[in-house]
Amino acid sequence: MSQNSLVINDASGAAVLSAINAALDTLASNNGGAGAPAVTYPYMWWPDTANGVLRQRNTANTGWIVRGPLAETLVVARTANTALAAADFGRCIIASGTWTQGFNASSTLGDGWFVEYRNNGTGVITLDPFSSETVDGVATLQLAPGETCCIYSNGTALYTLGRTASAQQSQVATAFTSSGTAPSFALTPVPALTAYAAGQRFRVRFHSAGAGSDTLNISTLGAKSLKQYDATGAKVAAVIAANQLADVEHDGTDFVILDPLPTNTASIPGARKNFKSLAGAAISLTGTTVSGSNQVTASTTAGLISNGTYLTGSGIPAGTYITAINGMTLTLSANATASAAGVTLTAYVLNNRTTTAEALVVSDGAGNYKTLANVSVTGNIGTAGANGLDTGALAANTWYYEHVAYNPATLATAKLYSLSATAPTLPAGYTLFACTGDVRTDANKILLNVAQSGDMVTYSPLAGTSLTGYPLMASSAAALSFPVAISISNFVPPTARRILAIHQCAQGTTATQLGSSTTYLQQLASSTSNAQQVVTPLTIESTNIYWGTAGGSTSSILCYGWERN
Repeated sequence: MSQNSLVINDASGAAVLSAINAALDTLASNNGGAGAPAVTYPYMWWPDTANGVLRQRNTANTGWIVRGPLAETLVVARTANTALAAADFGRCIIASGTWTQGFNASSTLGDGWFVEYRNNGTGVITLDPFSSETVDGVATLQLAPGETCCIYSNGTALYTLGRTASAQQSQVATAFTSSGTAPSFALTPVPALTAYAAGQRFRVRFHSAGAGSDTLNISTLGAKSLKQYDATGAKVAAVIAANQLADVEHDGTDFVILDPLPTNTASIPGARKNFKSLAGAAISLTGTTVSGSNQVTASTTAGLISNGTYLTGSGIPAGTYITAINGMTLTLSANATASAAGVTLTAYVLNNRTTTAEALVVSDGAGNYKTLANVSVTGNIGTAGANGLDTGALAANTWYYEHVAYNPATLATAKLYSLSATAPTLPAGYTLFACTGDVRTDANKILLNVAQSGDMVTYSPLAGTSLTGYPLMASSAAALSFPVAISISNFVPPTARRILAIHQCAQGTTATQLGSSTTYLQQLASSTSNAQQVVTPLTIESTNIYWGTAGGSTSSILCYGWERN
């Protein structure tokens, strides 16, 4: 390998022969050497042994063009950085791991230099040009697992060709798995997204169920609503199940799931099957009473005994309830009237109610529904939060609404009492609910005892409580000319559609009229030998019902219960 002159000067035979042999040696080795030949010609070859590349002189004989590598190994595996140099021209680099690939200066690499590059591992390879130079106009570029491209130099910067996998956010034949806590989902694609744009599409595996009104935040660029199309083509909140695989596309405003789950539009919020709501069963215990003292020593306070529990037994005045519990000592709202040990006591835990249903539909009010199966929740209105009162202090003589709340992240259900029938304050994580019943506190802030089956609610009087009989709405022995208004606000909730009125006449000679409006619906008459009593359902048309009586004996209107909307 030499770089001798190709010019044969006139000389003696031996000298000429030597010059010819030297020129032939140069031609045979293509002018190979560490430096450029001193004398150059257009199109001549030069194996540049210093940089490991084969060069060819340009047409104008003013510069060299890199034509290929001198290396014998063209496919090279790399697991760590070695700056790519001119000698790597035309090579195929098979990289693996997570590291940064450096480059020599583009001016050194030259115009037309290129390598083929493949990220053959599971990590991310970052392309980092020399100094302040750029690749595709940016300071660095990430190659995702499985991504392949050609990297070119134009003498001043680097450019890539064929990065189709990157343009699609390469996912290596799988889907990105979301993170975060519903309703706030996050996605971390590789390479990271630099900005949102309409048409961006991702294959996503949602790691948990949605909570309704969910959002997706990709590469921390900001949360966007997750939507899907309904049967009319309108965008509605997406329905998301745990481990659901979905194609998600950005439409310029929201992320839209293109292969959605059904939205359960046939479900009716609050719909239920085999539904019941009842107060806790009475609890029997024994205790010691002291006349003139409001403290009773009980055999046990286990179970559901709590403040606001009515207590009955020998020496306990009617309507007495528990105001405090300290170990086995119960503090009562009234003093005992006798002293005795081993007194049989009955505790009515009316503030503690249980709701059961074979099936119940809960919703978030935004079009998202879920049908719960085998529901059984118990809650005490005297406590706060899940399985208690949603917010505020418990008030006397007030209507409250029972709800069943659902947490889609934990799949937990809870009973909730609220002043609102439509917008209870839900505990953290609970996003779906159904209003299931109506209850009312008495003057002692203890719930009146009612039993609910389906939409029918009836009062259940208990001796020793504030409700010892059906609530009296009106009574008179004197004549009253129909229609006399009876306000129903304290007897049925605002959500009731029908009131169940007990229409009764005492034994004697009288007749009464009863109606839901000023036109009476029913007339009831007694005789000197027979009293009359009947339960009359009245459709609620206002906050009043109306009655009248001919007098002569006592006529009364009581409330048996109501039917819910």
